[in-house]
Amino acid sequence: MKKISKKTDKFVTVSLTQVLENGIWQMEVEFNNSKNWAAIGIARDTYNIPANIHPCGYPHCYHMVSYGMNDQYNGNGKVFYKGNGTSGNIVYKDNQTIKAEFDSEKGTLIFSVDGVQQPVYVAGINEKVRFF
Repeated sequence: MKKISKKTDKFVTVSLTQVLENGIWQMEVEFNNSKNWAAIGIARDTYNIPANIHPCGYPHCYHMVSYGMNDQYNGNGKVFYKGNGTSGNIVYKDNQTIKAEFDSEKGTLIFSVDGVQQPVYVAGINEKVRFF
């Protein structure tokens, strides 16, 4: 298990280096002291994420899919892509286990909270991506 700690009060979007292709990939996270401003998701492998950005902000939202907490751009548990948020998933909070699962064969990204799969997912992903 790896731990990433935020030391400033700016937006920090951290992309993992592993390119997701050929198979099923999972990432689990647990946020602490986030003030309800945290998200998990994927980014296009070809997209270089700039410093101090939020994944729902323009133009980043066109290259990233995110599932955020309550106050994440008024997310209320929405899944965001291309500036649009889709409701239906629960609002997660600090100290819960959030899982993103990417299936490269099916082209899907599904989310789970504390082991419960969420109903809103993304389909039609046909390119290399990375978790953030």
